[in-house]
Amino acid sequence: MSTAHPNAFRPDMRLHSPAQYQRVLRESRCLHSASVRLHVHQPNPSAAALRARLGITVSKRVSKLAVVRNRFKRIVRNSFRQYGQQLPPGDYVIVAKAGKTPGEGLAEELMALWQRATLLNPTGEAGTMSGYNAAQPARDTPIPVGIRRPSSPDR
Repeated sequence: MSTAHPNAFRPDMRLHSPAQYQRVLRESRCLHSASVRLHVHQPNPSAAALRARLGITVSKRVSKLAVVRNRFKRIVRNSFRQYGQQLPPGDYVIVAKAGKTPGEGLAEELMALWQRATLLNPTGEAGTMSGYNAAQPARDTPIPVGIRRPSSPDR
């Protein structure tokens, strides 16, 4: 009988079939960082899942070297082990962005994404993030026709 480490990545914590991945990618909300995209699919409260599950997608566009792609997946799984208990139940799919190799800041990016994912409003009503107050627009009236908007200095 083998005893698994308490923080081991268990098979019930991951997505398995292509249909599961497609459902998450089709019906999810998306959070971005510099090198990854996080798709979050939280089921409705009546059919709530028991825990958070993870799926990882790293294409050859990220790197043709399997060593680099596998390193990326190891970093993501380790981050999910640490923060997955704090996430609301649902399915999470990490998609690596093309041309972005896993660097030193990947763990910090993932930590920020996990924190943002905990703020997502599961019902999707009255905004997408609970506890987040968006900045109000500086101008409520539209600019009249014929008046030019000031151009930005970086143009």
